[in-house]
Amino acid sequence: MKTFAPLFVCGSIAVLFAACSGSSTAADSSGKKSSASATDDTGSDATGASTDDTGSACSKTTCGKECVDVKTSAKHCGKCNARCGSGLCTAGKCKAGLVFAVTEVFLGDKTRGGAKTTSAWQEFGRDIDGRTSSSTSTDHCKLVAGAADTTRDDGLGGIDNAFGHTVLPLIIGFAGNAYSQQVNEKLTSADFSMILRLDGVTAATDADAVTAGYFGGGPLPSPAFDGTDVWPITGASVTDGKVSAPKASFTNGTYKAGWFDSGISTGTATLYLPVSSDGGLEIPVRQLNVIMKTFDGRTATSGTLSGVIPTKDFLAIFKRDRGYIYKPLCQGTLIDGIAAQIEKASDIMVDGTQDSTATCDGISFGIGFDAAAVNLGDALPVPAAVDSCE
Repeated sequence: MKTFAPLFVCGSIAVLFAACSGSSTAADSSGKKSSASATDDTGSDATGASTDDTGSACSKTTCGKECVDVKTSAKHCGKCNARCGSGLCTAGKCKAGLVFAVTEVFLGDKTRGGAKTTSAWQEFGRDIDGRTSSSTSTDHCKLVAGAADTTRDDGLGGIDNAFGHTVLPLIIGFAGNAYSQQVNEKLTSADFSMILRLDGVTAATDADAVTAGYFGGGPLPSPAFDGTDVWPITGASVTDGKVSAPKASFTNGTYKAGWFDSGISTGTATLYLPVSSDGGLEIPVRQLNVIMKTFDGRTATSGTLSGVIPTKDFLAIFKRDRGYIYKPLCQGTLIDGIAAQIEKASDIMVDGTQDSTATCDGISFGIGFDAAAVNLGDALPVPAAVDSCE
């Protein structure tokens, strides 16, 4: 697997899959090791003794060394070792659904057709604020002092994507022109992924009011991308280690003629992309929307992830994890100059609107993707924070 050179910055997410029984060493999204074990939705320890909540002998069902409720356990749904591909088990039956892991991303330096151009970012994202802005627009939030007027410029059809327009060129300036290729090499070698679950959806049937969830996906050795992979998810992307409780979820999606539109998420999604061989940055994205085409339920194409990055939160994460980008950033004031450039990319309000009386406090975000069908694995505990400059 190709190793990253020191890079600049990027944004869902890494853990190792722990088997149904036995223990495994986990890696978090920074590449640091954790010895914690996976938990299913019952909260039981994959390697611990079989006990119920009172600490007495298991009063439910013993599956290997686990004490589980087979009515709700996604790993043992209805009986031991009957895993639900959707990660959801209700009354002992698996809930139907489609699950996809991203296999390729289009960050904005190339078109979907592979053409390298400085305007490729214009095709990735969505019209978040409901207007088409240009350098001279007056119905726009106030730019951060020193930002170029072109920060207001939208892409095709009003697409808002300041990440691709302004931040990505900074990344490539430090990382080199092969940056996108390196990110995709890590995706196909399954160092990380981004995962979407469509609840109760089958490929052959249109549906309204579709609920869905976004998850961070982590390293999975030798994925087949043929629908059989059981993909782990990060504990940071769910609440209390429960696959049934993603932190970024959707409640009103649509699936029509093979096209899925998630609507706008509740909660904040964390998009992780590698920065170096040591780790990466976790970019928080609000107002997340996912659009993709899947006619057969086995592959998804023409996908787009879009939303708003809270500038203040992103800068805090950038400074915290600067050592993954480039160790010399841990010393001196160079980090402050780079952070100032990122702040000037702010082009929208955090809630996805425009307010001509307020200073922009969000960075619009959009990337393209393709994906393949997978099964949801377990969530691992959130590892302890690590100082990137050590």
